Formats: sequence, structure tokens, C-alpha cells
Amino acid sequence: KFLVAFNGIYDIEHVKPGFVPGKDFTYFGTTDSQRADASPVNKVPKNPPYVILTYSGGDYLVDQDQMLRFEKALKVRNARVETHYKNYYSHAGFIGGSDIYEDMMIHVLKKAQEILQ
Repeated sequence: KFLVAFNGIYDIEHVKPGFVPGKDFTYFGTTDSQRADASPVNKVPKNPPYVILTYSGGDYLVDQDQMLRFEKALKVRNARVETHYKNYYSHAGFIGGSDIYEDMMIHVLKKAQEILQ
């Protein structure tokens, strides 16, 4: 098992004001209980996969605390977690259109080969 998560929203119940998804976004539910049930931070399995998390410090869509809370939840379950943080890059910094994209994708592919063999 292998999970790669780029600047994601992992705790839908606890999104800071001004970041996505706002309370008016109802796809994940309309109550805190429904949002908590839809949150990956609350769904970490007992035997979690190897995880690569990324976050770009210039992301104005997703709050950095999302990544930090998910990282903590994974580590509580003894997941092997690799965190990559780059300051000043936008939300899409790791997934295209920047100078860190190619190196990140090569790293992900090599790690996938190692983990999934």
C-alpha cells in the first residue's frame, strides 16, 4: 500500500475560516458530524500504508494545519510518513508548473517502485 497526498484537506470538520472547503460547501455534509465522518484524518486504518505528504507554504486554499493534523493521525497509527514542505509555492507547486514538480514526481515513482515491489 502507498499513499501520496498533495496539499490535501484531511480534516473537513476543522477548516479554518478563509480556507476551503467552507461551511457553505455541503458536498461532505452539512453537520460537523457528517464532515468528521468524511474526513481522512478520522479514517486512518490500523495498518496504514506508506505515506508521502506535501504542502506548499504559499497555498492560499488549504491551511497548513490540515497536513499537520493528518501527519499526526498517521503517526499515531505508526504509519511511515514522509513529509515534504516547500515555502512560497502555490497550491499546485508539487503537482505541476513549477521547478519542484519533476523532482517530486521522480521521487514518488522511485518510492512507489520500492514500496510496491
